[in-house]
Amino acid sequence: MKDKIGSVAGNIWSQLEKTGEMSPRKLSTTVKEKSDVVYMALGWLARENKVEFNPMKSTFKVKLNKS
Repeated sequence: MKDKIGSVAGNIWSQLEKTGEMSPRKLSTTVKEKSDVVYMALGWLARENKVEFNPMKSTFKVKLNKS
């Protein structure tokens, strides 16, 4: 499972680099992965300070941390 989460984190990174800010739902559709795995991968990226979260009204959007 750890390998899958790492792989999905890499796919998310590539997608965010290409398209910019996205919601987790859109990311899940784009990387063709279940939302629970996407959330785990986002946690991985957040732990490594690779992404930022921007709260919205009923969800949030994710973007790469450029700093």
